[in-house]
Amino acid sequence: GVASARCANGGLGATGVAALFQHHSWFGCLSRLDLSGNLMDPAAATTLAAALAKAEPPLARLDVSWNRLCVGSRRRPGFEAETFHSRTKCNGGTLRNKLYLDYVHAAWIPDLAGLDALVDLVRGTKCNNTLQVFDCRSNGLTADAGDRLALLLEGASQGKNKLRHLCGIDLALLGVTGIESGNKGADDDDDDFDKEDDNGQ
Repeated sequence: GVASARCANGGLGATGVAALFQHHSWFGCLSRLDLSGNLMDPAAATTLAAALAKAEPPLARLDVSWNRLCVGSRRRPGFEAETFHSRTKCNGGTLRNKLYLDYVHAAWIPDLAGLDALVDLVRGTKCNNTLQVFDCRSNGLTADAGDRLALLLEGASQGKNKLRHLCGIDLALLGVTGIESGNKGADDDDDDFDKEDDNGQ
């Protein structure tokens, strides 16, 4: 099977994720996966979590940043005609991103089902001894989503999981017990899949 896969910026959505992970044969040995920038919604995240639970050995690194994991399908009153833009259209300077996130939170009703599924995957018995990097930045995260992610941070501090980097944060810099700074692990010499698209390229 495939050990490392980068499928970033493909606009997969829920349908694409379901099709991609329909057959277990190709990802059964997957240890590193990058699905950033794919317009993944809560349904896609739930499908992904269920599929990755079957991976042997479990994942060491998972990047689902720049999606819409916490953005529900229902819009708030007055925003019914709005559309969700792709990653390449929402990237930009700090002010532009801030305005865009304000727009997302204003228009869509949050849905944390997908994030909950991924957090449960990370906390589960299969991944808590292997997953070292989990990135879900820029997903319309809410305060409640932050509480979910805090569970992972708490688990790392108590030695209940092997997380070293959470949403781009080196946990050692937060003083998490037992974690050495700069030790990302999981064969990280490619610097997070050699991402050259952090500026929307």
